Amino acid sequence: MKLLRQIRLQLTDGRSDKVYEVDLVELSPDRCVVNFRYGRRGAALRDGSKTVLPVAQAEAQGIFDKLVQSKTVKGYVEVGRVGASPPPPPPAPASAGRLSPQARAILAYLRDPSRVSRRWPLSRIAWRAGELRLVDAIPPLDGLIAGADPTLLTSIAWALARCAPDPGPHRDALRAALTRIRDDAKASGPARRYAEEGLRTLEPERWIARLLGRLPAALAPTASRDDPAAFNRVLRVFLADPDPTDAAALELLYSLDTPAVRPVLVTLLAELPLAPPFFKPLRHIFKLAELRDDGPVFAALTRRFETSRPMFSGSRWWRYAHVQGIGRIEPQKELSRPDARIAFSAGTKRYLRRRSWRSLRWRGELGLESYAPMAAAMLLAFSDDDGRDPRTRYRWNWATRQNEALTYDRFTSFWAFNHILFVNSARFEVSERSFVWAMKPGHAPTDPTPTAREEAFPALWDAAPAALVQLLEQSRCAPVHGFAARALRANPGGWVHLTNASLKRLLDSPYPDTAALAADIAVERFDPSNPDIELVVTLLGCAHDRARRAAQGWLRADPRRLLAEPAVAVAVALSVQADTRALGPGLFADAFLPDDRAKAVALAIVDAIAALPADDADALTRGRSACSLLEGALARALSRLDDALLFRLAEGDHPLTQELAARALSDRADLPDTLLAAWMTSPHAPVRAIGMACFGRLPDHVLLDRYAVLVHLAANPHPDLRAQARPLIQRLALGRPAFADSMVSALIGILGQAEPAEGLHADLVDLLRGPLADALPRLDSQALFRLLDSPSTVAHELAGQRMAVQLNPADLSVRQLVTLADHDVLAVRRAGQGFLDRSVDRLRAEPEDALRALEAGWPDAQAHAFGLFRDRFDDLQLAPEHLIAICDSVKPAVQTFGREMILRAADTEHGRLYLRRLSQHPAVNVQLFATHYLDNASGDLDQLRQLMPFFRVVFGQVNKARLPRARVQRFLEAEALQDADAAALIAELLSDVSMSTAIGERAWAVGLMARLRHQHPGLDLPLRARDPEFRGARAL
Repeated sequence: MKLLRQIRLQLTDGRSDKVYEVDLVELSPDRCVVNFRYGRRGAALRDGSKTVLPVAQAEAQGIFDKLVQSKTVKGYVEVGRVGASPPPPPPAPASAGRLSPQARAILAYLRDPSRVSRRWPLSRIAWRAGELRLVDAIPPLDGLIAGADPTLLTSIAWALARCAPDPGPHRDALRAALTRIRDDAKASGPARRYAEEGLRTLEPERWIARLLGRLPAALAPTASRDDPAAFNRVLRVFLADPDPTDAAALELLYSLDTPAVRPVLVTLLAELPLAPPFFKPLRHIFKLAELRDDGPVFAALTRRFETSRPMFSGSRWWRYAHVQGIGRIEPQKELSRPDARIAFSAGTKRYLRRRSWRSLRWRGELGLESYAPMAAAMLLAFSDDDGRDPRTRYRWNWATRQNEALTYDRFTSFWAFNHILFVNSARFEVSERSFVWAMKPGHAPTDPTPTAREEAFPALWDAAPAALVQLLEQSRCAPVHGFAARALRANPGGWVHLTNASLKRLLDSPYPDTAALAADIAVERFDPSNPDIELVVTLLGCAHDRARRAAQGWLRADPRRLLAEPAVAVAVALSVQADTRALGPGLFADAFLPDDRAKAVALAIVDAIAALPADDADALTRGRSACSLLEGALARALSRLDDALLFRLAEGDHPLTQELAARALSDRADLPDTLLAAWMTSPHAPVRAIGMACFGRLPDHVLLDRYAVLVHLAANPHPDLRAQARPLIQRLALGRPAFADSMVSALIGILGQAEPAEGLHADLVDLLRGPLADALPRLDSQALFRLLDSPSTVAHELAGQRMAVQLNPADLSVRQLVTLADHDVLAVRRAGQGFLDRSVDRLRAEPEDALRALEAGWPDAQAHAFGLFRDRFDDLQLAPEHLIAICDSVKPAVQTFGREMILRAADTEHGRLYLRRLSQHPAVNVQLFATHYLDNASGDLDQLRQLMPFFRVVFGQVNKARLPRARVQRFLEAEALQDADAAALIAELLSDVSMSTAIGERAWAVGLMARLRHQHPGLDLPLRARDPEFRGARAL
């Protein structure tokens, strides 16, 4: 066990003289607890702990800091800190002489209830004893329990629970009294809840285990662990579909109040609906928070009451009310049910809003120290987002007989909020009936903020400056900042609560009043004879112009003294404010720092640069400015840094320190190869440039030995490295053809691979065309085809250009020539088309491969092929099979070209071949062309039989092939009428056509069959003669 940290706090204010000690204790490695002791000075201190079980050190540190902050907000001051008064002597035992007249009167009434008047009932006296936490009232209150009515018993329970945090010598009596109330079956629900809260406060460690045992089984395991995130997930699932019993667990969780439970519960309080089954436990928690002086919970629920719409509006004049989602109900009857569906009426909302301010007001009226923390928590619960647009209403003033304008500011509907801020204001008036605050006639929201203080109980705020500092640091609400800045400005003694870090946050505040106050405090605090370095650093980087200019003025007045401090030097060199950074070169030049101080300053700046996030653009901008400062005004100090440090930075990962160290070392001739390699492969372009510059200074014979490095640089994914490698390769290739040939061969191999970075292949081709252009004519056909196999189009373009001048088409097959002529890259296509033009004789000799050129996918390639065959081939140099093959293409343009070539051939000898082969083509245009050769089949019964499938296809194309169909009809008529055998063959086709859906074809088929019947009487035709049917005349 090891004590890591201990803070002793004290509170001396009027009647209060308290001590609070907090310890951070390590039980085992990375497992710590946070313990505390508290009580009145001179008395035995009570022990407690904020951690049920040991937690991680980082988490324990957070709990420790939060606990200390919660006490400093209440006015506690660290013993020995500036502003803390020396410990007073132990107080004398409590006696009636130390009590206020009101407290003595309360004790007298409680000890002798017969003196109580009807104007101030005993229940109200007991309640006031609790408000004052009057510990001496515990015995008389205990004596009143036996005969107390429910109202008095509730007040007694509340008063006793309020005294539980510090019961003094009456601890045992208090425990017994609270136990009797809790176990009294006749006591009201509030009385038992107050009694149980008091018992929990007396013995918190003992009650934690008891409360965990009472939690639902779904919540207890995670509630006992120190894992708020896990508990948050479990609790939200548990409350997703709750019943009243589940919702009641919220009260147990509030009583548990462990570090894992509290933050989750406080967040949920701002989200749970003010409706059954949640409203009842939320109302109970609200009253318990009032009892505990638990400002954050009290304020969070008050804000819910202020901003939430009531479920219904009840009235004594109407029995019924309409509730959205439920309909028409009778509120009194519904509320009496155990499973009531309604809650939070308009009347309840008014009551809770009034109670929230009343609870604060009696604290202020009694001068209690709890007022300022509770009011601060209330103000922190509201933000600028809660404000509404200002609005104006007019009312008639009967005295002046004029309309008066009442302006409602953005926050005028918040009851307790406005009472805290403006109860003493001359600008506002309040309507008790409508619960709103309005600006009095003659005032407007745009008026300048008054200098007079307007808040309630200003003396209590003066006694709690830490609460004002908390508001200025944490609030996001303009009226709150205006109030807190005025109050703290009027209380200079409270400025000691503002650390330099706090001043920095306030100077950067978006609220002008707060920033101006912080600037005034900072300037007031500075002592030129003994400058506060932390203050100077804070102001140099703040956003407030006046404060920053003041700090810059201090620097100009004494640069040698202030800039000798590394913290100040770093604040100037790396300031987030550009005008502060701009001062650096001139100030350091004027400072004339001693060498040892300049070296320490330079080292501090380097360390600060190394700590900057490498992925933050703004941070890198500031870092580059600091590097310029080091290389300029602090160049001498930079040069005196240890070589080991520079080499370590040069090999590091941070871009700025690596670049800084690389520039500092770049002039050295003995740089190791590993360092050069690290620089040239750095992910940061400036460092790579330095590495390339150092590499380029090497002699040529050394560079030639590092041929592989040059190839890697030429094909590097970083374009800047490729650009810087180009002049090196050009220098080495000059007069060294072997080197150039090897480099070209290596680059062609790289071009055959997938491109690892965009633009790499284009840069390699530029390198081949530029510094290595003299080596390209020495490439053979194999190397050129390797280029053509590259996945890069720029490599193909280079290959096409070189092929056009370096390749002999005789070395390529016809199929290769045709492939080149239809390549995707224009330069290659042009080379291939040129090869075809020079190889006509070979094309004539190998027509099967040559005809592939007609099927080219690129229009220019196809047009070239058409022209080549049209102009360079004689009409009869292509056999009928080749012409038919052209027509068999699926491309209409090629089909048209094939028909053209057939017509040009004027080959009547093979008419039957053309008819038979072309008639099998599915395209209508080819079928139409085939019908030109029908006469070649005239009188040939075998040819006619072979053409029957063609005829059926023609007649089967409804609304298509009109011209082929007409020619076929003419041919069939002639053949059928001429020869009986042909007619018998055609009759079967006519029978099928006569059943066609096309009227024209049917009429033609029937007509032809009728003619054949007369021409060939013995021909079997599907025609039968029918007498005309007689139809009777229609009667008129």
